[in-house]
Amino acid sequence: MKDKMTDENIVSVNMREQVKELLKMGKIPSDDEMSDELFNKYDELIQSLFDDDCEPLNREETENLMKLFSEDYSDLNMGLVHSLENNLCSIEEYIDIILTCPNEEYKKSMLYRQKNGLSEYNDEYSETIITKICKILKDY
Repeated sequence: MKDKMTDENIVSVNMREQVKELLKMGKIPSDDEMSDELFNKYDELIQSLFDDDCEPLNREETENLMKLFSEDYSDLNMGLVHSLENNLCSIEEYIDIILTCPNEEYKKSMLYRQKNGLSEYNDEYSETIITKICKILKDY
């Protein structure tokens, strides 16, 4: 498995242990590399990031977790989406972070989710962000 981080690479004191553990495990493996035990480990850690009592992710955690998307295993990827949506980033920062997602399908999905969420508001700021997202989506 590639893209794992070691303890030496994870120096931030601002990251919670679940995030550090996920980063050490690396990018979610493809279907043929995934065992039931490994799936359960990823799932447990990802789920713990969006429990009701969990604090929102900080920017550093959000940026690093975005790198973990696989090209398949949609259940785990969808869990990451839900975890990532609970963050402290501004909407502009979060959109920039979404653009770093290695899975094009989930990148588009997250952009659409942000666009749809903002369309509930009827203000100039939301419309500006929606316009930005629409321009980005035209390129995909």
